[in-house]
Amino acid sequence: AEAVCAHGSSLAAIDVLDGLERLIDQSLVRVHDGGGIARYQLLETVRQFAARQLATFDDELEAVVSQHTAWFAQLAAAVGPLAETSQQDACVARLLPERDNLALAMRQLLTTGEAVALAEMALNLGPFWNAAELAADGRTWTTSALDAIGDGQRGLCARLLAARSMHLIFVGNFLLAPADAQAATDLAESVGDRRSLGRSRLLLANTMAPVAPEAAVLIVEQAVADCAAAGDLYGEAQALLHRAVIYTALGKMPLVREALAVAEPKIRELASPFLTMQWNSWRAGLSLATADHHAMQAAIQPGSPYELRRSEPSSRGLLSSIPITLAADFGLDVPSADASEALAIQMEKAENYFGAIQMTGNVIRSLFLRGELQRALTVADEAAARLPMPWARWHVDAALASLALGDLDGARQRIERGTTVPTAWALFSVCTVNAILARHDGKIVIAEAIVHESLALAAQNEMIRDVVDAMDMLASLAAAQGSWQHAARFGGAAHAKRESHPLKARTEPIRSMLDADMAATRAALGDEAFQAAFDEGGRLSIDEAVEYAQRARGERQRPTIGWTSLTPTERRVVDLARIGRSNAEVAKELLMGSETVKTHLSHAYAKLGVANRTQLAALDAPPTSA
Repeated sequence: AEAVCAHGSSLAAIDVLDGLERLIDQSLVRVHDGGGIARYQLLETVRQFAARQLATFDDELEAVVSQHTAWFAQLAAAVGPLAETSQQDACVARLLPERDNLALAMRQLLTTGEAVALAEMALNLGPFWNAAELAADGRTWTTSALDAIGDGQRGLCARLLAARSMHLIFVGNFLLAPADAQAATDLAESVGDRRSLGRSRLLLANTMAPVAPEAAVLIVEQAVADCAAAGDLYGEAQALLHRAVIYTALGKMPLVREALAVAEPKIRELASPFLTMQWNSWRAGLSLATADHHAMQAAIQPGSPYELRRSEPSSRGLLSSIPITLAADFGLDVPSADASEALAIQMEKAENYFGAIQMTGNVIRSLFLRGELQRALTVADEAAARLPMPWARWHVDAALASLALGDLDGARQRIERGTTVPTAWALFSVCTVNAILARHDGKIVIAEAIVHESLALAAQNEMIRDVVDAMDMLASLAAAQGSWQHAARFGGAAHAKRESHPLKARTEPIRSMLDADMAATRAALGDEAFQAAFDEGGRLSIDEAVEYAQRARGERQRPTIGWTSLTPTERRVVDLARIGRSNAEVAKELLMGSETVKTHLSHAYAKLGVANRTQLAALDAPPTSA
């Protein structure tokens, strides 16, 4: 109050604090606590009267507005960057009550054409906006600053574009964020700003992770080097952490564990609540993927050094997903979805779309596991029409719910949405749906090939939950082919691992399908032979079970030439090529690289005795896949 009112105006002769005390005594001003700082508020009728009076004194008004703007710009510069330090909570507590005053100051800078000052203020407040779940404010003001600054300040524009990209990521806008990150990277490189370049590359890698994780790994390594060279410890720690995020998208859990270990010392050194929360979140995510129940418990145990903080917006999705997973794994009642659904609505209203998407996924997962299948589909469909990120994981659960309800067409539509931008982490669930659909279509060999491919990925990357689910699927598919001994052994291996880890939950429609197939297997073998094979499978370790699956698959020999000599993957590639799909289109649909498509086509050409696509298309129609 003194800084704004008592300098350069007729109020300079007045003791501002004394005047405030007199107004308080007369009940014209109210005092309340604003995060440990006394805040003063005029009664609304008094405020309106004072505003009218002040407006009649142009010079006085101009001085007060100017001093107000300068004081809050200084506050933003002094306090805003603390959101990237151990003082994050104090920063948010100090600035959050001033949200309206900060906006008023920036609006004044915009009105008076002070573009550089506006840009610097927006950059100073950027970390605060993200920490306080006000990224929508950040997006608005960085856009205003970019419009005001023009193209003349290339270095400043690079920083603003990087900041806006971060705000867009926080609100879940992965459609616009990549363009800003790329533009920021190009500008920072052109002006030689190593710090800005490191931050921009970090964001670029972040936005690329869902669609091109291999390329994102290379970019995040450059970001680590840039930030280290610029002495930007926070940026370096964040880039090291995002290396783990990208490896998660690739499904490479051993590398995720290694990346988190490398990032941990720097994050502990910084003691930033936000980075610590992110590190703990991805450690919890790793535990979910690898069925590490001890680590999951630590993430939600009060007082644990790895505890996720409920006050952190980005923690809430994992905080609500872990109890759901633990309950399912231990065979307990899955928590109601009501609390998560209320929080998802709250986040969506606050334009925290990333958080809303996470929470909505938890709602659908909870409903699915509780058997409320139709409600799960309703929530998924309504959310898909409102929220961004079409690659959200919930489409996979919705597809499984559709299968459980016998809606094959609905399952196909939903799994197609779920694989718009696929990641290896969710690949097994996608493969499970596709394998069940292939089995319903009578294409058992193709279904088995899909499961074997996903089993290899899951085993290589320590995704125990997915390995066990794959064993269940292989048991079911072996029974469908009359391979009763294999069916019993796969079923026994999966059952033993579910009991020992534990991973008790079998979701629909796999549970019903497997129960029927195990009953058929017992009937075909007889009780004694079935139990012997089942127990034999149960004694296998994870590695032995995976090796057995590979060996069992190799026991069936196929011809070396002709349509029946093609592997299931080669057959799928050929079928798409024969209807005119390009290599790139085939690669996208089958979740593989273009070079891999070329290799499969080359092998298929040799087996079918053709030299190119034209000859391939001219061949007689192949037999229906079995």
